[in-house]
Amino acid sequence: MSAHLATLQPSEPFEINGLSVPAVYSQVAHLYPERLFARILFDDGCSVPSLQDVTWKTLLDDVSRLVSVLRGRMPDSRSGVAETDCAARTVGVLATSSYPYYVLLVSLWFLECEPILISTRNSPAAIAHLLSEAHAVALICDSSQISSAHGACGLSESQVSIFSLEELITLADGDEYVGVARPPPPELSPDRVLHYMHTSGSSGHPKLVSRRHKDFVSGVSNRSAQAFAGSPAYAPLPLFHGMGLYASTRWPLGSGVAFTFLTGVPQSYTASTSVSRLLSLHTPPPPPSPQALLRHLSVLPRALVFIAPVLIEGLAHLPSNELAPLQNVQRVFVGGAPMNDAKARQLIGKGVPVVSAYGSSETSLISTLDPRPTDSADEADEWAYIRFRDDRFGIHLPPMDAEGRVRELVVSPTEYNSPVVINHDDPVGFATRDLWVAHPHKQGLWLHIGRKDDVTVLSTGEKTDNKQIEKLLLADPNIARVLVFGVSRPFNGVLLEPSPSAPSSGPDFLARIAPTLRTLNSTVPTHSRILDGMALVTSPDRPFALSDKGSIKVKETLGQYEEDIKGAYEAILHGGLKRADWRNVELKTEEDVLSLVRRIVRDIVRVEYEDEDDFFLRGMDSLHAVQLRAALLQTGRFLPQQTLPNVVYAYPSKARLSRFLSSQLFESTSVSNSDRQAGGRNREQDIEALVVRFTDGLDKLSRNHTSITSDEACDDGKAIVLSGATGSLGAHSLYDLLGRKDVRRVWCLHRAKDGTDPYDQQCQAFDERGLPLRVLEEQRGKLRFVRIDVGTPRLAIDGEIIGEICREATHIIHVAWHLNFNLPLSHFIPHVSGTRALVDLALSSRRPNPPKFVFISSIGAVAHYVASHSNSIPTHEQVPERPFQDPSLPAHSGYAESKYVAERILDAVCKCAGLRCAILRAGQLAGSSGSGYWNPREYVPILFASARMMGCVPGDLPDAYWLPVDVAAKATVDMSLSITGINRDSSRSHAEYYHLSNPTLTPWPVIVDRFLHAMMSSSQTTGDRVHSIRIVPSTEWLAELENLAHNYDSETHNSVTTKVPALQLLQFFNDFAKRGPGAGGDMWVKLETTRALAMAHEIDYGQISQELVKRYVRWMERPKTVKLE
Repeated sequence: MSAHLATLQPSEPFEINGLSVPAVYSQVAHLYPERLFARILFDDGCSVPSLQDVTWKTLLDDVSRLVSVLRGRMPDSRSGVAETDCAARTVGVLATSSYPYYVLLVSLWFLECEPILISTRNSPAAIAHLLSEAHAVALICDSSQISSAHGACGLSESQVSIFSLEELITLADGDEYVGVARPPPPELSPDRVLHYMHTSGSSGHPKLVSRRHKDFVSGVSNRSAQAFAGSPAYAPLPLFHGMGLYASTRWPLGSGVAFTFLTGVPQSYTASTSVSRLLSLHTPPPPPSPQALLRHLSVLPRALVFIAPVLIEGLAHLPSNELAPLQNVQRVFVGGAPMNDAKARQLIGKGVPVVSAYGSSETSLISTLDPRPTDSADEADEWAYIRFRDDRFGIHLPPMDAEGRVRELVVSPTEYNSPVVINHDDPVGFATRDLWVAHPHKQGLWLHIGRKDDVTVLSTGEKTDNKQIEKLLLADPNIARVLVFGVSRPFNGVLLEPSPSAPSSGPDFLARIAPTLRTLNSTVPTHSRILDGMALVTSPDRPFALSDKGSIKVKETLGQYEEDIKGAYEAILHGGLKRADWRNVELKTEEDVLSLVRRIVRDIVRVEYEDEDDFFLRGMDSLHAVQLRAALLQTGRFLPQQTLPNVVYAYPSKARLSRFLSSQLFESTSVSNSDRQAGGRNREQDIEALVVRFTDGLDKLSRNHTSITSDEACDDGKAIVLSGATGSLGAHSLYDLLGRKDVRRVWCLHRAKDGTDPYDQQCQAFDERGLPLRVLEEQRGKLRFVRIDVGTPRLAIDGEIIGEICREATHIIHVAWHLNFNLPLSHFIPHVSGTRALVDLALSSRRPNPPKFVFISSIGAVAHYVASHSNSIPTHEQVPERPFQDPSLPAHSGYAESKYVAERILDAVCKCAGLRCAILRAGQLAGSSGSGYWNPREYVPILFASARMMGCVPGDLPDAYWLPVDVAAKATVDMSLSITGINRDSSRSHAEYYHLSNPTLTPWPVIVDRFLHAMMSSSQTTGDRVHSIRIVPSTEWLAELENLAHNYDSETHNSVTTKVPALQLLQFFNDFAKRGPGAGGDMWVKLETTRALAMAHEIDYGQISQELVKRYVRWMERPKTVKLE
């Protein structure tokens, strides 16, 4: 070896733009024939390796000889290819990487062939697929791959000739080819295909990826490794690997970095062996290993190293004094697979300059190769971050989550280069599916955090984070590899490959890793836990199928274990889960099932219910409901499809639930028709039936206005009947009514509560919301508090008060409604009945004009408008202010359905009885803009109140059209008092509709940012310690919530739900995240506000400001206990 042989320097003249790749090689060999191109490292596996220089002249001489051998031997055409395209011959190359392999590759380029660089890890079927896809005419293989080659060609649809690489090399090294003329480079279009590589085939057959001549030349021109000019390059990656090919071609040509080829030591080799015989000297080197890495680098000081993580991770345990060869290199770039962070930090701490690199088959290398900084204090914290090159491609990082933290890399073409795959429209380019987050402080640094497809979507719609499971399991040294399975299954499992040091027997191995599985199950979301029997162990004769990068070929590996996986699912689904507690209970009769349900309910809620007691009227909440369903599943007696997600809500008593379960278990007929239909009944029929029930007899109440006299009527001001004055909208409406001089009387209808004075209730409602109590005292003369019983005839109002209302009331504003998104429609029948009772009260008026009836409906009543009506009414992108006769419109919750029923009743009242009704569909009402009060039972306060304990908040909820509740109340009063009473327009057959909604959108990411900013500011003021709150996808947030739900028993239920009140709305959030416009998903439609704005301009509130959010946070920070009704 010549110690001072120089390499090609990036500063030297080198004009290659517009050239073909063979022309580039010819130019370099002509200009700098004696410059160093590469070194061949001879390694016998034990001695210090020796090196042999290869100059550019030597390379081109070897290429010339092999071109002469190949010319005339390659087939001239491809079957099925047009004659005009015959010159573009495609040739497969299937061999281990070596200097002869490289010479063959360059020779094929000189012959205008398009080589397919095929991974030696491919199966014959995969090789055949690649050959057929490319219409290959030949396959050149070495002796190690001859069997695979013949197997592949036997399967290929094309006629493929097989050539032996060793035979071709032997011919080229013969005397007859010594000194042959160097072939002239062919004139080729820069847009012509240079070669094909392929994807790893982890999800099926590998796919061809082509590279053009101009892509290659662009990679040479940008001189990505010029900072390391003159250094040896050590990249023991196969040449069919993107980085192996990049380092052996672009680096020597453009950056003056000398590549290193590895070989064994043939018997004929000596240090004086002629360079003219280098081709035939190749023999397979010892297999790659961490020890071989140290041995090789001992003769390559100051090397630029690019390796797969597996080679270096095995050295992390060594003491620092044994890592000198690694410490003496310039950089160790790792790529192709994720590296263990702890091992990377260990190596950096011992002086090994580890850093990440990134590229792909579709783009080649696109991260910068930066030298080691002089100040490496942050090296251990920043080793995994990369900086993208933007001089070849356009680099785009569009956000994947609402707050813009997680981003996907999209690489777009430029005038210099283009990704070989274009799969993205805006911007046009290659969407890599790789996800990144920015460095928190250093601009331009990015951390790879996974791929968009690193999840297993279960048949339940829930998603398992594969990376989380893999990370937890791979922390156990007994586990070498992990593969998560379970797509479209009710639960997931794992396939585990034991490490060499682990027990060989499957049962012994599972016993060894049992603590790891327990830790995993206590960490991951409940739906992602590994059930007994779902951790499968590989057998030695069926190891994981691996790609050339060392990544797992998912489809192929799962195919090997298809029957094992199928058997595992059948064992659980048909044999039940192994649970020691409730599983041993005999269930032979319906009474046995009832006894089991009684026991489970008692153990969960720790309260005795009667068999017919409604769970939710007795105090059960959504967390209890989740725990009850989970307990039923854990018995192993009921399958997931038998215990529907809403089973506890559909059958909300011990008696009804046990009857339904008995019908599933015994196929009995004792379950009632109503119970039988509850889980899957036609809700639209139920809604229509309720409309019919409460509109019956309206025609008999039609008023004959000419017979009504006004002798007893009072006309000296407005008199209002107001329901719901203790709620947020009602309390603010009452406050506004009491401040108006044209209002002389307000009857506040309060639901009766034993031992509670209605006035005290109202004072408490005002005090909670920051409304001045003095107003109640000062206006006491206007107020009448009336106890009512919703669902009873005439609301159980005293006859004298009814008479007073019939004489004086000018308006009825009906706000009261039970706010609970979990309960079914049947639970709201008393509220629907109460609405009809108020209608009857209005129609009983003794005034010439009956009271104007104003009903506060909900956006939930029309939540499915877009899905149901956007095609039939294409002119309305927003929900119009009008009635609908479609029972499919309301959200899937009893609350929304009952609001819709009430709308229909009032439409019928207008048509049949001539009452003037207005329906105000309330949109997204937020907290007060004055005090900051926000009903703590609503989902937004609950969500952010839970953020501290959970440490995260969802970042991808829908954008908001929030209207502060005090503004909404003023608009409600303004619109209510502007409506005339009698429907004198005979053509009007329905109520008037207005939308109580802010027409201005505030993006959800803005809202989250403002809340978190306000929460941090508040904590600094109060001295409260705030945990770092992450912004995560709603699915991840929901998984964390469900995990909390299942990790707390009834004894800790109250304390944990106080700290994490979101647990009390678990079903609501579950539906919200998974179903969109389902229960509580009413934010997914936008309400038109044209008519409402004409009557109450204040609803055009604008965006939610930072100052308003600060008020909300200040109010939420007040210590309190949230208890849902």
